[in-house]
Amino acid sequence: MRKIFILLVGIFAFTKISLAAPSIDQLFKDFSPLSAKVIAQEGQFFLNVGTNKGLKVGEWWLIYQQGEPIVDPDTGKILGYQEKPAARAQIIQVFPTYSVLKVFCLSPGCTISTGARAERLAGVRAFFFDLTGKAFPIYERLRASYPKLKWQPYEKVTSRKAIPKGTQRVLFVAENNFLYFYSDGHVLGVYTLSAQPAYQESRPLEKARPYQLIGRLREIVYHLDVLPLGQTIYVASLTKRKIYLQRLKGREHFVYAYHGFGNLINFSVGPDGLIALNIFDGKRVKSRIIKFTGKNFVKVTKDSPYILRFFDFNSDGIKETLIGQSFDSENFYGYGVFTFKIDGKDLKKEKSIKIPSGFRIFGAFWTDLNLDKKLETGFYNEGRRLVIYQGKKRLWSSSVKFGAGIQYVFMDYPETSIKTPKKIYIWPNPWVVKWQEWPRVLIPYNEFGLLGGIVSGAKRSTVGVLFYTREGYQLFFWRQSFQGSVQAVFSFKGNVYIAVVEGDLFKGEGETRIFKVSLAQLMRNLSY
Repeated sequence: MRKIFILLVGIFAFTKISLAAPSIDQLFKDFSPLSAKVIAQEGQFFLNVGTNKGLKVGEWWLIYQQGEPIVDPDTGKILGYQEKPAARAQIIQVFPTYSVLKVFCLSPGCTISTGARAERLAGVRAFFFDLTGKAFPIYERLRASYPKLKWQPYEKVTSRKAIPKGTQRVLFVAENNFLYFYSDGHVLGVYTLSAQPAYQESRPLEKARPYQLIGRLREIVYHLDVLPLGQTIYVASLTKRKIYLQRLKGREHFVYAYHGFGNLINFSVGPDGLIALNIFDGKRVKSRIIKFTGKNFVKVTKDSPYILRFFDFNSDGIKETLIGQSFDSENFYGYGVFTFKIDGKDLKKEKSIKIPSGFRIFGAFWTDLNLDKKLETGFYNEGRRLVIYQGKKRLWSSSVKFGAGIQYVFMDYPETSIKTPKKIYIWPNPWVVKWQEWPRVLIPYNEFGLLGGIVSGAKRSTVGVLFYTREGYQLFFWRQSFQGSVQAVFSFKGNVYIAVVEGDLFKGEGETRIFKVSLAQLMRNLSY
């Protein structure tokens, strides 16, 4: 493969002199979104389009299998049919009005019938390797234009030798002001990058973005929060064993280091500098309350066996209510949930809270979304869907599944016969804010799939916004998407702060970028 790459570079170096490559805009015209029908005939498969629609040898298509009909409940009319991906297909020959396919079933023994719908540039992995160091905006544009491809994280490389071999994939390589488009040894196109200054990395582009980069930490951050103390505002961030407090405007910073057994898995900021810490040692959780005085950290309470978080029940931006969930040695999250108050060095239970089965305190929220003067409870269920309850009555469930962020722990089972530890996801926490007098829930969203477990990054990472409308509870998404995984979001004084993590998450190596966008700007740019 390396020899092939070298040969291609030589060919295109010659072509660059004799004939200018088309601009990057032409790529999106050459490979515009397209659907076609499959023809199955005597063990061969064809598409009913060819060079008349610009098809090229090497293109990848995704073939769907028709499922159950979707019926209008009022008229009984069939509105369409559910579709399930059945096979990938690569074009191996192209004729004026049809193309020949090589089909790869997604499951053994798939049935592909005449009339099945196929979709262009979908269903296979897509890689982007940047030798220029400046082509990330091109990657973003490609990912937005071809969302059905299984996009892998953007990668900067210094040599083509760093590009791994592979099959059943498409490959984009940015090099020497050109973008090369490959598919399993086929060259689908070569395009110039310089003809698209609007998509080159430059200061005007950064200013045009609705958000701005305000900070970077050369570590993976698992949680982010805001800590107001008098007139001074600190951004609090969590790594494996430390909490960093960085003054929002200024260089002043403080570090709380945990030196005991186990790891810090979550913290929560309360009023007056109070911070609830949760520590996990593989078998049990212990928690404590500490306080930041403005100069140092002091321990306030003795260790507790409950999983603790501060919550904002009235959407005023102050998390004054301390909630604790019992720990369960088999399931991590127990059945008991209580409000607590600090009594000297102890935590004292105040009252029990009725919760639905499967409640998880990490990723949960309480608020009155529909303004009926009754609090709703929101959390992620076992199926990775966001659900809303009132008491024990379920009111709503998201239609999409959520990736669980990047943080998880392994819990040892109490039975010694079970040797495989259980994986527990520590869900990123939502943030409740008022907008136009109505509560809105800001939610870190990482598309389920590539990030289900954790792999190296999410296919789509952004901020979800949940609120109540005339149609009921609805989940919207910010139109902006990030490279990396959105791990935390909070709002303060009309701005929204977002922590995005990139790196080798298996090794625990990476960096975190913190972005800021005005709440008004975010709310103006929502879509389903």
